[in-house]
Amino acid sequence: MSSWLPKALAPAPPPAWYAPLLEPEHLPLIGYMSSIGLLLGLLSPSLSRALTRRSALYLVLALGSLGYTWYYMVMFFERSFVEAALRANVSARVFTTKAWLRDTSLFVEAWGRVCETAKRWWWSEQLCGWTAGPFTVFLERESRLRNIPRAWGFMLLGQIVAISVAQNLFFAAHSLALPGRTLASKPQGRTLAVPRASPPQNAGPSWLLCACVLASLSTVAYTPSTLNSPSFLVNLLVMHVLLILPLLPSIPSSTGPRISYAQLYLATAAIALLLRIPTYLSLLPSLSLANATNLARDAVKTLYEHPAQTSIGYDVVWASASFVVWMAVEFGRREHRTFGGLLAVIGLALATPVVGVAVSGGVFLAWRESWDAGRVKVD
Repeated sequence: MSSWLPKALAPAPPPAWYAPLLEPEHLPLIGYMSSIGLLLGLLSPSLSRALTRRSALYLVLALGSLGYTWYYMVMFFERSFVEAALRANVSARVFTTKAWLRDTSLFVEAWGRVCETAKRWWWSEQLCGWTAGPFTVFLERESRLRNIPRAWGFMLLGQIVAISVAQNLFFAAHSLALPGRTLASKPQGRTLAVPRASPPQNAGPSWLLCACVLASLSTVAYTPSTLNSPSFLVNLLVMHVLLILPLLPSIPSSTGPRISYAQLYLATAAIALLLRIPTYLSLLPSLSLANATNLARDAVKTLYEHPAQTSIGYDVVWASASFVVWMAVEFGRREHRTFGGLLAVIGLALATPVVGVAVSGGVFLAWRESWDAGRVKVD
């Protein structure tokens, strides 16, 4: 292009170490980060009302979980970059992000790290079971009852940021909305998003929700066995996509099977428990206090084996702890509390680190379905 210029005026070729700031290889990562900002903007109307003590609590928990999970996510990006440079036999100082992103699938690499041993899967399985099971049912159920728009956005945000972050943001939106009320923006009284019509309180789950949740839980069961095979990525993508489908507003709710939401919650909790049993059997040679103590010690050690593992591990910790907080708050808002109910909540909270939040959360949400809506205090 500059051949017509005198040689003295022609631009010099770039040095060998030079790399443009942006290349096509950067587009997936740029799109990933942009999607996070877009989703936060889309979900902000659900959090735009005046804060209450409960909503402020959940927002603080969301910030805490974001800080913990993404501190280690950034460390994972850094470690992935260095390891890619080592594979290319190039110093990390001259290795480029273009070469890194061209030869690396961060999604597959991160998931591969958190599934490659039974000890790591002990952590990851908890989050998968919770997300594919009770949490998806909870999003679909409560977003309809309380007219919270874009439930799919909370799920997608959880998938690309952290489930614990999206979970706490939804808890905050849930606490700001009353059953049957549309979340709207204050200026000019305009509703920024048209939510789906609120179903009757006793309406059951749709066939679509039941099918997607059960199918997604089945992919969780197959995940470890697909590691290092071509079906690994396909299995993960199916797991994630199935959880978005029942939350889309454009898909009408069809008449579902003759089961209640409480029964669906219990079914997901039972499946999650069945998934946990083989994991424990592979880690515990026999049932004894010494083996249980060793497992607990190994779980903490495994948490810090790799930045990707630490990130998803803390996602499990924050999702579990946040749900226990929400469970306690919800029980505390009941007008007719019993000592037996208090013991049940304490028991579920203590069982959560052992059986996983999918099991304890599913049981509590099923129990909560039996509560008379008129006996819950309104802020």
